[in-house]
Amino acid sequence: MGKMIFQVGILNKGREPENISKINISQNPRQFQAGVVNQTRYSRNFQAGVCNESVYSSSLQIGTSNEAINSRVLQIGPLNMTYDSKGRQAGFLDEAEGNFEGVQLGIVCYAERGSYKQFGLVTIRGESPWYKRFSPLFGFRRSS
Repeated sequence: MGKMIFQVGILNKGREPENISKINISQNPRQFQAGVVNQTRYSRNFQAGVCNESVYSSSLQIGTSNEAINSRVLQIGPLNMTYDSKGRQAGFLDEAEGNFEGVQLGIVCYAERGSYKQFGLVTIRGESPWYKRFSPLFGFRRSS
């Protein structure tokens, strides 16, 4: 069981709580990050800020721009992006590249491949025949 890390600042990146402003690389902590730019890798975390980035993590991200790579994530904000991730996205533009397993709720929802459900004004599926890629209000795809 790892220790809990609490970071508040302009740029939060890393593990050590005593170095709030410096760039620190950490592994396996539990983190709470509140700041303008928040980055973490290999952790369980909560991020609240303008730009949030999570790699190989389990995250809750609330911010203007949220990005997750190879993560389990819940993203809430105007711009949500994932790559090869599982989770939920709620915002104006929800984008999932690579394989996505989860649900999108937004104005515009885009998912490339995987098993997912989309609820939005415009839903777009990347790896479908052209006539099945766009639909209003609801979209879904099941991986084979």
